[in-house]
Amino acid sequence: MELHFLTPASPFLEQARQLYIQAFPLCERRDGENMIPENPLFRPAVLLEGRAFCGILFYWEGPELLFLEHFAIAPQKRNAGLGAKALALLKELGKPIVLEIEPPQDALTCRRKGFYGRSGFRENPWQHIQPKYRFGDAGLPLALLSYPKTLTEAEWQRFEAFLEENVAWRPR
Repeated sequence: MELHFLTPASPFLEQARQLYIQAFPLCERRDGENMIPENPLFRPAVLLEGRAFCGILFYWEGPELLFLEHFAIAPQKRNAGLGAKALALLKELGKPIVLEIEPPQDALTCRRKGFYGRSGFRENPWQHIQPKYRFGDAGLPLALLSYPKTLTEAEWQRFEAFLEENVAWRPR
C-alpha cells in the first residue's frame, strides 16, 4: 500500500471526492469546494495498492503531531486489513497521531472505536468539539483518540490551538 498525494490534476480526485461524501455526514466534512484546503500543513492522500484506489487519508502535519482529519476505506475494499496498513504508513512518519470519532453509541461506532484501539490508539479524557468545517456549523462533540499514548493536558491544549489556527473554517 502507498499514499498518493492529491493535486487538482490527480486522476484519483473524483474517486476521493465520492468516498469522502459517502463516508462522512455533512456535519463532518468541508463543502465540495473546500474539500482540500490550501494550507501547506494539509496532506490529502489516497490509498493505493498498485494503481487500485483503496481509500482516502487526509491529515494535517503539525510540528508536534499529525491530525488525521478524514480516513475511509472504499466499501468494496473493507475488511481486508487495509485500514491497519494505512495507519501503519502514518505511524512510520514518527509523530504522535490524533483523530476524532463519534462517541460509541451503536454497533458501527463501537466497531470503529475497537478498530482504533486494536491499532494502538487511546481515548483521551478531554472535552473536544470538532473544528467548524463550513459557515454556520454547530459544535459537534467528538471523542479524541491519540497514538501512541493519551495526551497530557498541555498537549491537548496545544492540539486545540493548532486546530483553531489551522484547521477550522475561516471566511475568505
